Amino acid sequence: MKRGVFYTEKNHMIFRTPKYTGVTLSLLSIFVLVCMLAVWEKMSHHDSPPSITGLVWSECRTPVEQARIEFEKTTNTRIKLNYLSTSELIEQLLHRQKEVMHSPSLAIFPLFTDEAGKLSEKDWKERIPIAHRAPSEKNRAKKEISLIGSVPTDSNASQPALEFIRFLTAPSRGQFFFAQDEWIGVRGDKWSLSPKLEILAPKAMQPVVTQAITQFESREGIKVDGQFLDPNQLTRVLLLTSKSKGKEYLPDLAWITPGLLSSQIQELVLTDVTTPYSFENKEYQGYVSKWSQLPQSSRRLNDYIRKILIHEGS
Repeated sequence: MKRGVFYTEKNHMIFRTPKYTGVTLSLLSIFVLVCMLAVWEKMSHHDSPPSITGLVWSECRTPVEQARIEFEKTTNTRIKLNYLSTSELIEQLLHRQKEVMHSPSLAIFPLFTDEAGKLSEKDWKERIPIAHRAPSEKNRAKKEISLIGSVPTDSNASQPALEFIRFLTAPSRGQFFFAQDEWIGVRGDKWSLSPKLEILAPKAMQPVVTQAITQFESREGIKVDGQFLDPNQLTRVLLLTSKSKGKEYLPDLAWITPGLLSSQIQELVLTDVTTPYSFENKEYQGYVSKWSQLPQSSRRLNDYIRKILIHEGS
């Protein structure tokens, strides 16, 4: 028997040209079109970064403008700010309460004028501390200036607007520029593009807290993780964590029954968030951990919860 001989005549490769029907070609065309639309949507989204506008007090222009430039580099968000004198700014803000057509994404203004106190919380939801300035001959201020940031309640750009305000209050970001301009800083949140807030609450409050979390996440763009336990179990978790070396793992915000709060736990939290409030015949009080990286956001979430509790109790 002869080996190693290959007969090409008997073992030739058979190749058939594929046949496409009209239906197949139509489906293929639709598939290609869908892929092109998906790619175009991503490209158009990438080419159109978020854009917000703001009204800002002219006396804080230097640090805010420096922070704006840095913020745009960091987030790719575009910000157009209009710097105004005290009277012009207050007039614009009060006018905005009457004229919804002129709607800035945010406002940064001082609270040392009586006119600023007329701004309705119904129209300007937040009062976020940004910086302070003590009276001095240099800045011609007769009393301390408290600079705050706020966003219109009905804003469609609340997430990027509040993100910029968080940037202004961040210790290593906007606060650096305010310190250079001789402003007194605030304890703001540690800067993050995707902040995450941890919360611990009694099971009885779960429906209220869940409702507040939904509203808060939608407006601020901050992820909130909630854990709900029985009051005694909640207190034990806090106590065990307080005795460990990992105190930074304490929740940012916790609601506790005041009677179950030991002095050891109280040393680990800020007790000035809210006064105790009665809910379903029990008292609860909100606390923010001293180790929280998001103290301002924790307080704002606490305000959401408190307002819903008041509404439920009324």
